[in-house]
Amino acid sequence: MRNVFVLPLIIILQAALFSQTRQGAAPQTIAFTHVTVIDPANAAVRRDLTVVITGNRISALGKKGEVAMPKEAQVVDATGKFMIPGLWDMHAHFAYEARDVEKIYFPLQVVNGVTGVRDMGSVGHPIERITDWRARIAEGKLIGPRIGQTGMYLAHLEDDESVTRASVRRIKRSGYDFVKMYSFISRVSFFAAVDEMKRQGISFAGHVPVALNAGEASEAGQRSMEHLQEMLTSSSTNEAKLRKDAADWSKRVAELKGKPLTPALIEEGWRLLDKNIETYSEEKAARLAARFVKNNTWHCPTLVVNRQYALREKPEIILSDPRARYIPLSQLHIWSLFTEAENSYPADWFAAERRRDELHLRMVKLLHRAGAGILAGADATGYPFPGFSLHDELALFVQAGLTPLEALRTATFNPAKYLGLLDSLGAIEPGKLADLVLLDADPLEEISNTKRIHAVVVNGRYLPKERLQKMLAEIGDDAEER
Repeated sequence: MRNVFVLPLIIILQAALFSQTRQGAAPQTIAFTHVTVIDPANAAVRRDLTVVITGNRISALGKKGEVAMPKEAQVVDATGKFMIPGLWDMHAHFAYEARDVEKIYFPLQVVNGVTGVRDMGSVGHPIERITDWRARIAEGKLIGPRIGQTGMYLAHLEDDESVTRASVRRIKRSGYDFVKMYSFISRVSFFAAVDEMKRQGISFAGHVPVALNAGEASEAGQRSMEHLQEMLTSSSTNEAKLRKDAADWSKRVAELKGKPLTPALIEEGWRLLDKNIETYSEEKAARLAARFVKNNTWHCPTLVVNRQYALREKPEIILSDPRARYIPLSQLHIWSLFTEAENSYPADWFAAERRRDELHLRMVKLLHRAGAGILAGADATGYPFPGFSLHDELALFVQAGLTPLEALRTATFNPAKYLGLLDSLGAIEPGKLADLVLLDADPLEEISNTKRIHAVVVNGRYLPKERLQKMLAEIGDDAEER
């Protein structure tokens, strides 16, 4: 089943990437000299190298004297600098208005060294608009990250196989790369969708529905699981009871259609979470991890967005963050509405969220040690902050027990492997696409050094620090107007 899902998607993405390569080739040639190259793909650290970029590809890499320096090259002395592959945010949403996506969201990613994203569903932006963004970015008409994949939600509450199958066919026909599963899908709809996706040759990723064990979703062919969704319940020693209670609670929450939770639902929610935490079994979680490895099921934990639920007890921490000035006021207002709705929540709610946050770190360490693939993703809209928060995610991975090099792989090599694009991305080698980040300090010594960006190369376009600072100032000005 997994080959049925994955192979057609890889072929489509490689074709799109080839198109980008032809259309997006820049005429400039750039040579970075005396640079330390950190390549997470093979754990190599090579010092005092010359890296030459021609068009939008790395054309040469080697020691001085090994590399012929093109006469027309713009030479950048990178003494004391560290080069890594461009970062990927594998859980992105284009949640802003179209103008703000182009003027704020895309540039914010690039100035933070994020040169690729996986779109996990962007309501309000039709596939035609996303396809247009892809083309304009490839042609150099719009500065933004590569859009490696784009998905559309499937979120049926009813047990209607015909409606579910029709939705899968519509998503496929519209041109999306994958189906985004959502939390409230019933078991009947889930397995009907899986069967139809197999027929249509389209893969699926996203949430693990409340009605399923995470292992079941893995066996069914789910390519990636987001937010560690359902990992707690699936690892509980009282799983059957808690799953039934969680499904009932989730159904009543869904029926509110965005209205504030009642005091009774709030109390029931944190008590249910507490029971999940109290009955967590490391042994069950380890068995789940083994199934994920067997089925090549990836995880995008989005630890940074999970942490925001605990931080809502003190929203001023986020609203006073200097990075908030780069977010449209309209988007911050939406986030503020969420926090205002939770101001009345009891301290027990947030205490439970903090305990879950700590357990999520343990889960990431367990999954990583078992050999499950981990992907970096921020799920950034208003908060987390686009671009900035991906670096926070990498820091949380290190806090969970990954080494800085392993954390870097989650945002470089691993995304390329997941997307089936290792021939063009994920490493610093001749022939690879020129998506690169130049740092002022060694990220292997301290992962937060990924924030110390000296320059970004996106699809062959060189953006030095002065240009990045100017872009950031323009983003701030635009955000104030929105």
